[in-house]
Amino acid sequence: MVLGNRTLRRGDLLAILGEIYRKQETGTLVMQQGTTSKFLYAQEGQFIFAASNAVEDKFTEILIEKGKLTREQLVIAQEKKDGRTIGRTLVEMGFLTSGDLLDALLDQIKRIASSVAAWESGRSVFKTGILPKNVAKLPISTPWFILDTALGIDAREWTASTLGGLEAPIVMSKAEREAVKTLSLASQEVRVVESIDNKRNSRRICEVAKVDTFDGARFLIGLSTLGLCRVDRKSVV
Repeated sequence: MVLGNRTLRRGDLLAILGEIYRKQETGTLVMQQGTTSKFLYAQEGQFIFAASNAVEDKFTEILIEKGKLTREQLVIAQEKKDGRTIGRTLVEMGFLTSGDLLDALLDQIKRIASSVAAWESGRSVFKTGILPKNVAKLPISTPWFILDTALGIDAREWTASTLGGLEAPIVMSKAEREAVKTLSLASQEVRVVESIDNKRNSRRICEVAKVDTFDGARFLIGLSTLGLCRVDRKSVV
């Protein structure tokens, strides 16, 4: 079982995200490395919000990085928030648009997941049924959140080992293929799916689809995490 207390290594977060999604779990995923704590909140399998005590993960830092907010404006808003959230205060003071705020919060949840997926060590625990009071619910596509997390893992050796050394056939049922069609895929991702014939391995699928092997393999890992394809390791001699 993936959920519960466990050690985190590179890429391990993906399996946890996939189980929460497929089992439609509700609760808080707590991820820790040293003094750093990060949180992902899920409701009926859909990831809705995230939080972190790491400065670089703060949505205000993301806004400053993007040039949407200055540190001076942030200080002014912090002094004036008077019990309101800092995000609401920034919008009401005219320092941000609601669209700017939403974009930063969406970037925040993706940044938190991507950083944890790259951890070489850490720990996690899923607290079933526990969510912060009045937690916000972001309009995020959980399947794409998981796919983006997979695509962001920059580790070729891990990618290859996860897909049976790129030599194991990738299997996709008719029902899984139909489910994949509900995702908004880019043209190269469509070609990868169309190249799955239940006999070709990851390397050959990417060759036929004419996509970079590393990119295509990470996309296949994302689909596997969602339960939309499988690695047939038994066929590898």
